[in-house]
Amino acid sequence: MWRLLILSLGVLTTLAAKCTLKFDKGRPGIFVQKFGSNRIILSVKDGEVSWDNRAQIEGYCPGGFSNYAYSSNDDTGPLTFACSDSLHAQYRRDDNNADIARNHGSLSCTTTSTYYEVRIPTCNKKGLAYGFFIGTQAVVLAEVCYNLDLMQTQYLHYIIGPRSPVVESQSTNGFVNVTRSSVDVFIDNSNLQDQTDSLDLAVSVAFPQNIDEPLYKLDDLISPSKFWRAFHPYFNDFISVNSIPWWKPLKYFNWGSLEDAIVRLSKNETYDVFAGTSGNVVYPSNDKCSDPYPLTYKVESHDRNIPLYVWNYIRKKDLTDDGVVVIGINSPFFDSLSKENIICEDICDKLPWFNQLNKRRKMPALGFLFCCKPGDVKDKLDGFPVIQNL
Repeated sequence: MWRLLILSLGVLTTLAAKCTLKFDKGRPGIFVQKFGSNRIILSVKDGEVSWDNRAQIEGYCPGGFSNYAYSSNDDTGPLTFACSDSLHAQYRRDDNNADIARNHGSLSCTTTSTYYEVRIPTCNKKGLAYGFFIGTQAVVLAEVCYNLDLMQTQYLHYIIGPRSPVVESQSTNGFVNVTRSSVDVFIDNSNLQDQTDSLDLAVSVAFPQNIDEPLYKLDDLISPSKFWRAFHPYFNDFISVNSIPWWKPLKYFNWGSLEDAIVRLSKNETYDVFAGTSGNVVYPSNDKCSDPYPLTYKVESHDRNIPLYVWNYIRKKDLTDDGVVVIGINSPFFDSLSKENIICEDICDKLPWFNQLNKRRKMPALGFLFCCKPGDVKDKLDGFPVIQNL
């Protein structure tokens, strides 16, 4: 039997009165309210979730809730939340004994989303789906094509566009099939600080003149807060698979503008986006006579490249065309007068949705962007998805 946390917000008005549950905003649970035969995933914002005081909601936390009541701290099952006329929040046990519950922001869900092993047809490495379950219904947020031998992402895949919050509609989002019998996979995020330290060391040796302001920084390959909207709080553990060394001008200028353009593009239509990296940045030797050096850093026992290219393959979900590959040059050494690193015929100017970027996309100081037909680069970019008929 589910436990009941009875909450009160003080004096509730009779018109559209609301219940509000406060929680640790860095570790929210998943809250669902039933409407007829459907369940709606509620938005969690700024450490609070609200609902009509005449109803109740269910809270899910795969890793177990903690700090939800003074007399009990952990529960791996779903919880039911409702309002009462009391001035205090109360916790009601199965035996109907009540106790004061905590409603001051300490409620915490340690882990919401998990990696599940799946077969991804476009991936020739290990396929992982990232998401969570509400009962038996999987909510998949992204896919990872992952090289376990190198502990490195080949590409990430997500779907952006209008997404229903109805639990029962999640299976129509077009991701791979995940069931309760799917094997969950642990991806270790604990070495991120070591990666950061290793990257900082490699960059400081290569660019001693920039030691106070390193040129590269580990950051998100794809941005959950931009692309998943109401679902982005559930990406707490989507870290190591989503971190790459960014040349900061590219990340924070032109690539940031590209991400904003993708969001605008997807307001009315749904798109598949594949995201990855390719190549290796090289930097000139000090004597200018020797060959350029590859820029690498250590991740445990592996040498990891600082990628020359960051790419997104964007195409409509209805597959009416092949889409486009947008590539950013992740290096301060790119010369816009040289065509050496432009690996295709640049078609950005032919994309109506790209118009706002065209004025500055060719400014190397802000991160040079160019666009390709997928068939022109599918064999040139590392980790590109295996898609038939390109």
